[in-house]
Amino acid sequence: MRAIVAVIYPNLTAGDPGLVDDERGLAEVGTNVIDGVVITRADVLAGPRFPQATGTDNAIFGTVDGVVPGFVQAEVGEQDTDLAAAGRALAADGWRTGAADSRSVTAARDGWRLRLDNGGDFSYGDHDKPVSTLRVERRPTDAAVAVAALGWLLGCVAGWFKPDRVSIGHTGPALLTINTVIAAVGVLRGVVAIFGTGSFPVPWAAFELFLVRPLTLIGLLMTAAYLVTTRRFHEAMNRRAKALRGR
Repeated sequence: MRAIVAVIYPNLTAGDPGLVDDERGLAEVGTNVIDGVVITRADVLAGPRFPQATGTDNAIFGTVDGVVPGFVQAEVGEQDTDLAAAGRALAADGWRTGAADSRSVTAARDGWRLRLDNGGDFSYGDHDKPVSTLRVERRPTDAAVAVAALGWLLGCVAGWFKPDRVSIGHTGPALLTINTVIAAVGVLRGVVAIFGTGSFPVPWAAFELFLVRPLTLIGLLMTAAYLVTTRRFHEAMNRRAKALRGR
């Protein structure tokens, strides 16, 4: 991360890192200060972003969990970074860069993805932070993306050719529709992201949206209950029919 920061900000000097406290409440976070650069490492996060909200109603209905890949982030003590110049510097260093806009520039290199936000970490909605934020994360392997897409495709085929005798009801699947659509879009966006320079989506990040989690869980429970109860009902009817024929 020091080397990447030095590519974009060659005038910054790196000193010995010193451990400091992190106030965001992210799980398993390591933060270091290198002169004017605050470097933070966060592992894969799929749990309460704000521990104080755990056990509250918000923990049931969503909006408090953070579903993001692991990343290393540098908060640079610079304002109004020239994103076009940063993109040129990254390209000269061997990165494949995307088009820079007024807010950010992205880049890809080998198994890494990079995003430079001008004036704050927009991923967490912190628009008021005056410093530029550089985030680097590892991209999923091609095999992982291919397996996810193959599983999605096989699921579509299985659903399309589902035998008529296998009924899963209507209410449960209807409640699962929102999560199914969002997850499907996430899987397909992952395939498209291979050819881009931006971050890869997390297909199950829909659970972070308001009401998606309870609707999904209720839909799963109703679908499972329908399968169990209807099967038992038909088995009981068959036993009853056989008993009547045997008399």
